[in-house]
Amino acid sequence: IRDVESDYLMVVDANMAALKTDAVISRRVDYKVEQSTGGLIADLSIKYSHNGNFDWRTTRYRTYTRVYVPSGSKLLSYDGQSEGVVNVNTEFNKTVFSVFVSIEPGERGTLHLRYRLPDNIVNQITGGEYNVLVQRQAGNDTDFSIDLDFLSEINGFAPSNFFAEKVDSSQVIWQNKLNSDTLYSVSFK
Repeated sequence: IRDVESDYLMVVDANMAALKTDAVISRRVDYKVEQSTGGLIADLSIKYSHNGNFDWRTTRYRTYTRVYVPSGSKLLSYDGQSEGVVNVNTEFNKTVFSVFVSIEPGERGTLHLRYRLPDNIVNQITGGEYNVLVQRQAGNDTDFSIDLDFLSEINGFAPSNFFAEKVDSSQVIWQNKLNSDTLYSVSFK
């Protein structure tokens, strides 16, 4: 878990007595950051699809999911496939949202979190840039999208490959596989 001054996201799943069920789980993480006059709101959806059946190596998927975000982030709401409440604590100089998730064979489930990013991230936008480091959990094959929507006009963004789409003058979206740690950057006019 890298120590950065920018926005940050890392989703970590820990198999909890689910045998070898990870092999039949498909994951998709959708991360949206929207700027308003009240600050930056992050909207995170983690979608699980259990593509297996009950057998000698596969059972219901039980995971203790931890979401690492910038220190000082405030949880606004959560819903979805959680077993109980989302715990909020601090670890590795990050705010951590953690909860148990359970998905039955053949089922799909989503964990949805909304949180406010701290003022130091908003101040970076005022300074002309926004960066978010998204770190990958080793061993997880995850589909990933990031949607950044600001009040200011975007001057440039990176990576600027065929996975990126500038929707309008203040919004950019990337869709790809999260197969390595990636820094997404936006500069403003």
